[in-house]
Amino acid sequence: MQSLDMHNDDNLLVLSFVDRKITDQQRITQIDADLQYALGLAGKGRLLVDFEGLSFMSSAMIGTLLRFQKKCDGESINVKFCNIGSDIEEVFKTMKLKKVFSIHKTKEAAIKSYTKKGWFG
Repeated sequence: MQSLDMHNDDNLLVLSFVDRKITDQQRITQIDADLQYALGLAGKGRLLVDFEGLSFMSSAMIGTLLRFQKKCDGESINVKFCNIGSDIEEVFKTMKLKKVFSIHKTKEAAIKSYTKKGWFG
């Protein structure tokens, strides 16, 4: 059973969670496999994970996201997160994960951040 929706949006691979709550270890293992598969599909090294509709995830899922971020960093894939609900955002804040992940309020803000220029152009 599919754990993530995946679609390309103008050379950007967008991933969305199918579940509202992620607590089952078997499901987390499936999500991990789908995330790894998505790495190979990330065109131009850009990937967006949309959390819209996800209201809860276990600490094991947070570990999966941390490993995914590390893998993206190692493969020079620019991954961003968006639409994180308040409960999950609070956990990320408490665990100081906002320093690890590139988090944006909306999908539009995340997409716009891919085209932002640096200080010198």
